[in-house]
Amino acid sequence: MRTGADRRSPDRPLPGRRRPSALLCGGLFLLSLAGYAAGMTALADPGRSAISLTAVFALVVLLLFAGWAWAERTASAGTLAEAGEMLERALRGEPQPGDCEESPLSSLRGKLSRVVEIAAEGERRATEERARLQALLSDISHQTRTPLANILLYGGLLAEASGREAEGRGTGSESKSDAEGEDGSGDEIRRLIAELMKQAERLDWLITSLTRLSRLETGTLQMKPEIRPLLDGIAEAVSQVYPKAERRNTRLTVEGAEGLEALYDRRWTAEALFNLLDNAVKYSPRGGEVRVRAEAYELFVRVDVADNGPGIEESELARVFGRFYRGAGSEETEGVGLGLYVARSIANAQGGYVKASSVPGEGAVFSLFLPRPEPRPQK
Repeated sequence: MRTGADRRSPDRPLPGRRRPSALLCGGLFLLSLAGYAAGMTALADPGRSAISLTAVFALVVLLLFAGWAWAERTASAGTLAEAGEMLERALRGEPQPGDCEESPLSSLRGKLSRVVEIAAEGERRATEERARLQALLSDISHQTRTPLANILLYGGLLAEASGREAEGRGTGSESKSDAEGEDGSGDEIRRLIAELMKQAERLDWLITSLTRLSRLETGTLQMKPEIRPLLDGIAEAVSQVYPKAERRNTRLTVEGAEGLEALYDRRWTAEALFNLLDNAVKYSPRGGEVRVRAEAYELFVRVDVADNGPGIEESELARVFGRFYRGAGSEETEGVGLGLYVARSIANAQGGYVKASSVPGEGAVFSLFLPRPEPRPQK
């Protein structure tokens, strides 16, 4: 059974494969006709035979050249048309039709078929690998959630118990030095408990981020962009980062977002903006300022998150969005290097993007671009 690509007449040659014998036969026929005409002219008028023979020969040569040019042009056009058709099939991932003829085009068709097969096999293996990674991360997340929750629970209970014990001793007859211990062991215990809680919370955040990231990269989590006010997503992200900014006495300002709309998934875009804001608060000095500014363009809505921290060296700007990347001098700053990577992945998944700019010593600006909805027709 022939496919649509193979429905050609058995006797019809493929484009670009016209046999040269047809042109040769035509030329011989014209030469024979010219010889016959020249012979008849010579018999009728011997004086004019040479001139007539030359004229007829020139005419035949011109006709042969014109026929050759036409045949070459037709063959080239057919070859290009079929090559374009083969490339279209290759781009669509479709198999190439079978061909028993030996020609450059059939060789190209075979190579393209091989390329398509290799690409399909590579895509299949990549899909399987992503599925295995997703399953592995899901298993890790599931198996670590319960013990991690218990660590956080018991750490919190231990911190409360230590605080009550210190308070009870402080209100008793014992002196403050006795309540805390001669060597300050009470303070040391509370410090260790606080560090335990901090590391457990960090591990919990890391597992959550890896799980979300794997769902984004494997496509198991689908974005649901909707046309909505831009201020909704910004307000949600600011509310999440506000407690941390307040602890650091960092001022948050938002401007330019009123009246703007964008096409975005509110939950995940708020997550991306939170990561940008959290990064800005972390690297701003205590008592600093983080500014959020929105602006509309023809195709995108831009949201800038600017800080007045140490900034980023130009050589590092292209790497800050890498997975687990930590810039120079950030060893003492909390984080594991996933926030910016997650923010960029979320933006890319819904047709947007994130870019960074910075002047060292003056701070950095991270810009989130979200698709802008088409203008609504006026009634």
